[in-house]
Amino acid sequence: MTDGSPVASSSSPAISYRYERKAHVSELDLAHIEQLVRLHPAAFREVFSQRFVNNIYFDTVDFRSLAENIEGDEHRTKYRLRWYGELLGKVARPVLELKIKSNAVGRKANFPVQSFRLELGFAARTVRDAILASDLPPVVHLGVSACEAKLMNRYTRRYYLSACSRFRLTIDRNLEYYRIRPTHNTLIHNIRDRDVVVVELKYDREHDEVAHTISSYFPFLQTKSSKYVRGVHSLWRWHELDL
Repeated sequence: MTDGSPVASSSSPAISYRYERKAHVSELDLAHIEQLVRLHPAAFREVFSQRFVNNIYFDTVDFRSLAENIEGDEHRTKYRLRWYGELLGKVARPVLELKIKSNAVGRKANFPVQSFRLELGFAARTVRDAILASDLPPVVHLGVSACEAKLMNRYTRRYYLSACSRFRLTIDRNLEYYRIRPTHNTLIHNIRDRDVVVVELKYDREHDEVAHTISSYFPFLQTKSSKYVRGVHSLWRWHELDL
């Protein structure tokens, strides 16, 4: 199966696609949400230490990736740079992620990027130059070259795994979004989405038939809105997007 992504291969049967079911929860506080997870019949347990997740999203000048997400294109690819820990200073072990969507399922292609420094007042090209200087497949270089850094976000994440190990769940809170301009990014153009908690259930597509028994326990409404879409809608004026 091909998915239209720059790294797709019809001769790669081992490609693992998964579902990601997310909910933006504002009607319940964090303590209530965590209690629901702990008491879930699937016996979720925390599997990693809580940590800060930082992302920089890339898009074309005309926001093609944003438009594809909003319009629900069946096959699309989103470029995202991710690292953990401090937002500014040395960005150690960053990873370029290609989030590849094929209908309702998706997968990731990950590529290590060389470390670099991100200081207050940085230029957007600092991030792209670090990626382009890394050892990546030519087709990935080409895709990054056609994009520019648009949005940075940061949040705290907790990780859970069901007793059967088939279902993963994450809880994201303290969401912050920063608009990235071509030069002199002082991060003053930002929004803090502190009243929303994002709960995401992830599982391989072969488990979709039983997934409803997991998700139906939660009183959350599923949303298709991504953090990237939410951040752009919060920080850009509509006439700037020209969609």
